[in-house]
Amino acid sequence: MKSIAALTVAALTAFGLVAPASAGETGMYSGDYPVTVTHSTGPGNFDGKHCLILTDDGSLGFPHSGEATMPGVGVVFGTFYIIGHTLLVTLDQPGGNGLDDSLVFSAPASSGVFGDGVYGQVYATAINVAKIKFGNKGGC
Repeated sequence: MKSIAALTVAALTAFGLVAPASAGETGMYSGDYPVTVTHSTGPGNFDGKHCLILTDDGSLGFPHSGEATMPGVGVVFGTFYIIGHTLLVTLDQPGGNGLDDSLVFSAPASSGVFGDGVYGQVYATAINVAKIKFGNKGGC
């Protein structure tokens, strides 16, 4: 999943569809955010309250990008990007089938605040999709 996210960013940059924030704003999105997932479908129901932790250090090619994690759900690696005014988070999760599953979150982003968005859990053979609601930074 990491390579797909990197390719997506490269493609958006090449077509001029990315409007990154100025470099002076790096760090604005660092912190912990409560995320409430509702209406989860398919296998691996993910409904409930979770905590998304972001480290906004600009390390992935955009001023607002870096490491992401979600304690308590078996995540081993994650990344996030703010592309234009959209948050994209991908979290890799070891699957019992020998393949990594991925948690994906997307929501509108502006001035350090996230709007309501969508969640997907991608398995080797199925997709789990739900609504998400972000709480205030520091609310975990």
